[in-house]
Amino acid sequence: MAFKLFVSYAREDKSYREQLGKHLAALRRPGLVEVWHDGMIVAGQRFASAIDAQLNAADVILLLVSSDFLDSDYCYSIEMQRALEREQRGEACVIPVIVRPCAWKLTPFHGLQIAAGEWPALSQWPNVDEGYAQVVLAVRAAIDGLAARRLASPPHSTAPIPVAAVPMTASRVFSDAERLSFLRRSYADIRRAFDASLRRLSARMFACESELRQVDAHTFTCHVRRADAPPVECAVSLIPERRCIAYSHSAASRGHEFDEGVGVDADAQQLFLCVFGLDPASAGRSRFASGEAAELLWDLFARRLVS
Repeated sequence: MAFKLFVSYAREDKSYREQLGKHLAALRRPGLVEVWHDGMIVAGQRFASAIDAQLNAADVILLLVSSDFLDSDYCYSIEMQRALEREQRGEACVIPVIVRPCAWKLTPFHGLQIAAGEWPALSQWPNVDEGYAQVVLAVRAAIDGLAARRLASPPHSTAPIPVAAVPMTASRVFSDAERLSFLRRSYADIRRAFDASLRRLSARMFACESELRQVDAHTFTCHVRRADAPPVECAVSLIPERRCIAYSHSAASRGHEFDEGVGVDADAQQLFLCVFGLDPASAGRSRFASGEAAELLWDLFARRLVS
C-alpha cells in the first residue's frame, strides 16, 4: 500500500512543487507514495474540505518553505499548524523543505530536521537537481521508517505509529535507514565542500594543480601537485556497512585505511556526526553538522600542504 504524501506550498513557489513532483516519480512509479497537492482539486470540489481531507489522511507532509509560504495565512496558519498537530500526535511525518532563503529558524517547525542537508535552500544549490534528489532521499528514509514501524506494530493496534520527524522537545529512536540516509547526505555535503576548497586553493596558490576524482559511488580522492613540493593526496570514502565516512592520506585506501573517521550518532531529538578522534587535532571534539565535519577533514588535508 502506498504512503500518502501531501505537499504544502505557496502559489509563488509552484515551479518548485512541479520540479519536485518530477523527482518524486522515483517513489511514485513503484507505488511507494501517492502524491497530492491542491493543484489536483477538480471542478466542483470544495477547496478547503478537499485540502482538509488529504491533509488529515497524509502519512508524510512536505512543507515547501519560503518567505511567501511564511506570508501566506492559509499555508502558515492552517496547513502548517494542522501538519504540526498531527506530527506531535505521531500521526504523520512532517519534512520542511526550504526552497528559498527565509527566516525559517524562527518558526514553530525549526526543531524538525530539514531536507537537503547543509544546503538549506533549493534555490542556492549549485546543481538544483542534486537538491531535489536529497529531498527524495529524505522522503524515502521517512517511509522506510514508517514501514518498519508498521511491521513491528502488534496486529490490530490502534496506537499511533511513531514517525520520522519529531520536535526538539520529544524523544525518538532513529532507524538504521534514517541513519544511513543522513550519512549519505553528509558524504555528499563533504564532497561538495572539498571540491569548493580545491577550487579556491587553485585560484590562490601559484603553480598549483588540484583535482578531485570521483573513484566510485562511495569514494572520492583529492590530489594537489606543486612545482616546489611533493604531491599531496587523500581519499574520503562512505562505508555504508560500518555507518561511517573514512578519511585517509592515501588515495588508494578506498576506506581500508583510516587516518580519521566520522560516524553517525543521535540524541533524543536529532542525528549528528561524531569524529573518531584518531588524529590528535580532532580528539575530544564531538557533535558535528556535515559542514563542520568537512572543515575538520579538510584541515587534515590542508596541514600536509604546508608541512
